[in-house]
Amino acid sequence: MGFRNTRLRTKVTALLLSLAALWVFAAWVTLREGVNLLWVTQVNDSVVDPSEPLLVELQKERRISAVHLSDPTSRSRKDLEAQRKRSDGTLATFKEAATGTLVGWATDEEGSERLNEVFRRLDTIKQTRQAVDAGRLNRVSTTDAYSEVIDSIYNLYGALATLDDKVLASDIRNLLALSRARDIISKEDALLSGALVNGRLSASEHAQFVATTGAWKVVADQAGAELSDFDQGEYEKVSNGQSITRLRNLETLVAEQGPDTGSVPFSASTWRQATDRALNDLNTMVLGAGDRLVDRSVPVAVNVIVRLVLAGGLGLIAVIASIILSITTARALFAQLQKLRDAAHELSDDRLPSVVERIGRGEKVDVAREAPRARLR
Repeated sequence: MGFRNTRLRTKVTALLLSLAALWVFAAWVTLREGVNLLWVTQVNDSVVDPSEPLLVELQKERRISAVHLSDPTSRSRKDLEAQRKRSDGTLATFKEAATGTLVGWATDEEGSERLNEVFRRLDTIKQTRQAVDAGRLNRVSTTDAYSEVIDSIYNLYGALATLDDKVLASDIRNLLALSRARDIISKEDALLSGALVNGRLSASEHAQFVATTGAWKVVADQAGAELSDFDQGEYEKVSNGQSITRLRNLETLVAEQGPDTGSVPFSASTWRQATDRALNDLNTMVLGAGDRLVDRSVPVAVNVIVRLVLAGGLGLIAVIASIILSITTARALFAQLQKLRDAAHELSDDRLPSVVERIGRGEKVDVAREAPRARLR
């Protein structure tokens, strides 16, 4: 009987452990989404937000460096030094925020590797500046050097934590692509701004300018076509708007000049005005879509919290209730088994020998009368 009790206890324990394991699994599946939201928020606050002003300042430094190489005057030198100080300020802020302990927890192995690559690229800015000052780089190589640093930041974005919601994750990628297209426009701005200072565009600069022009169009149009319906309409308004149309017309004029012409068929002020408006309009559209994306992510976060409460709270209550019910049921069952064992002992040790003895003496035994006395009470 003791062996059977042990087996029964083992089965009840196994059932309770199975219930607990099922609850832990369900709670973790939901908790994982909550943790992911937490990490996305942490990465956004510590990496993405401080990197955005750094990108803007590096883009400006790229353009001003190209201009300075074409016009190495004291005025352009002063502008370049002032811009370098602004870049250094945002760089220090970014490094301080992105080297926090929580960032290490919030990024996976790929994210950590790409973040380290960003730090390595940022360390090359000093050498690039020295090469620019010494005249060892031309406008194309200078633009490429800064672009490699900027590209590493965009590569980092693609490896950071994302929401499990597929629609939101897709819109995030598309907005990042539009931001990347904006950077490509900024790159072609740097290329042409330097050439406009001395009025000549080399064959290599012309080739790179044409390639850059095609690249941002492909990236922007593909990303814009995959946005949600409303944001897609907003992109089409900007894409077909006056500022982007003006920019594309100027790009076409340069492309049609051919690499052998060398001259640029418009002034620096005309180009500057067109690029500033186009960059501003595209940036406004991306920021607006980003704000709407945040608003749409709120219900997703609320849904995760609700599911966490249901899976965690109610599930835990159900497990506790099952444990209490199992324990009380097991105790009652063990008590009944104990009574059954005692009754069996009484029947085998006392009543059966007495009945056998009476029968042996020839006494009449009422079995129906004796049997109930042997039943479990």
